[in-house]
Amino acid sequence: VVFKEDLKKNHLEMVTSIKYQSYIEKQILHQEFSCDDKTINEKYEKYKAIYKEWKESDKENSKLYNEIWVLREEIAQDYIDNRIEQFQIKKH
Repeated sequence: VVFKEDLKKNHLEMVTSIKYQSYIEKQILHQEFSCDDKTINEKYEKYKAIYKEWKESDKENSKLYNEIWVLREEIAQDYIDNRIEQFQIKKH
């Protein structure tokens, strides 16, 4: 019974985390993302520049497309990690 409850709890945490990351990535994609962390913002500015370059190249440059995806995932994960760290600091 304990194993089953732990499994359900871990599954819910994982699903919530994936949904939150997807939400952040959509904000980044629609360029509605904002953050108060300098390093994350620098990555976001780089993302926007690469995205603009990709759009202006008729969306045919697969190298730029891959960079966009990688950066979007990095920014979202960095943001989530930053929020968790802030939450843990406030909690103590």
